[in-house]
Amino acid sequence: MKNTNYGMIFLMGILLLTGCSSSNQEEEPQTESADVIIGVENDNAPCYFTDESGEPAGFYVKLMDALQKEEDFTYEFVSLSAAEYMADDASCDLYLGTIETEVGDLTDYVQSDIICETKLCLVVIKGSGVEDTDDLLDASISARAGTGEESFARYLSSEYDGESIVFQRVTDVVEDLTKGYSQAAVIDAANFSSLKQTESTLKKLKESEKYFSVHCFTASQERGIPDVIADGLAEIQSDGTLAALIQEYGFE
Repeated sequence: MKNTNYGMIFLMGILLLTGCSSSNQEEEPQTESADVIIGVENDNAPCYFTDESGEPAGFYVKLMDALQKEEDFTYEFVSLSAAEYMADDASCDLYLGTIETEVGDLTDYVQSDIICETKLCLVVIKGSGVEDTDDLLDASISARAGTGEESFARYLSSEYDGESIVFQRVTDVVEDLTKGYSQAAVIDAANFSSLKQTESTLKKLKESEKYFSVHCFTASQERGIPDVIADGLAEIQSDGTLAALIQEYGFE
């Protein structure tokens, strides 16, 4: 009988210790997901980039903040190029950027009202010998895939019997050009204005009068453009907030 009592006391002690350990364990806080997940291309100044403190910055950030004030929702950015989004749109609710309908099959997608349009530049390296478009004969012209830049590059390569080469991001396009693999590149004029501050070898050869970058939201037909985005965009268009933002960044 003694042995049995000792055994029961020992078992109760184990259970009490186990219970205390479980109750004292801190539960990990659950992070709430944002209402809207938005794909954007990083290192895409002045539209979207990471500032010196590691925070998102640029035109798209200020645009989303303006929409958030109108509609009271939360959002989160994920890094994604236009071509990556077209290949797999499952990682975000919609894409904010310049997806061109002429070079991508958008039958399964919807787009918002146009936010703004920016010009496209044909860019070369200073001293490379390319002084005029006639020097582009048999040249390789690089551009971002899935954008108006690709459309312009395709047009130029067909005009001058060259070839167009596409990359995921504008940083890849610039790297290919500066290393001499391509003889010219098509770059958004807004990107070029930022790039020339750090890439002193870049020179604008011409601007397109036909092709533009069209900035807007793109979403799958199944998801659609969220009401908070569509309604908020209509509000900032009507009250002049969007026009002021476009003017601030020199996109007019």
